[in-house]
Amino acid sequence: MDKSLAWKVWRLLKDGHTLYAIEEQEGVPRRTGQRLKTAAEGFESQADIHDIAESAGWSEKTVKKYQVWWKELADDLNQVAGNREDDDLIKEGRRRHHLDLERALNYMKVYLEPVAVGIPDNLLEPWDPQEMDLIYNNDLLSHFEGTELPENFKQVTIEGPREPRRRAAQGAIDLLREVLASRSFSGHCQHCL
Repeated sequence: MDKSLAWKVWRLLKDGHTLYAIEEQEGVPRRTGQRLKTAAEGFESQADIHDIAESAGWSEKTVKKYQVWWKELADDLNQVAGNREDDDLIKEGRRRHHLDLERALNYMKVYLEPVAVGIPDNLLEPWDPQEMDLIYNNDLLSHFEGTELPENFKQVTIEGPREPRRRAAQGAIDLLREVLASRSFSGHCQHCL
């Protein structure tokens, strides 16, 4: 991959284009776009090079090369934008939001797993998150509007027959595993910057 392609994808992602749109309009394979998106999110949150390499499926040497390209692009965009302090606040906001989403994901996963394996209802703790956990959970679910996750999760957290709840929990866990594997959250919620 050359620098111009990486810059093009990162600019399109920054402008709000989806990976699907980039694939359709620019002919960039979605897997390539996803890897570049994962790397950019890691660079923005200042994640460890090893973690970014593992998430993107690249070698650490490749990630370091792309990090140089990403910094060049960021410097170029910052010169155009002018106000670096605002950019730093936005980056910090994104980093914190990402951590909040990961917290919600882990909280949901802990609740879903016992339901998915069929633990008897009388042994299950009720869905009763603290106020902030509920906010983070709602933010996470809003990132997945248009997928089965919000509906599956709703079905799991209400009283009802065991088998539909178990299937819904398994479907939700499968979607969450994809998120954990890619280390990226699709869509946006009202708190996204």
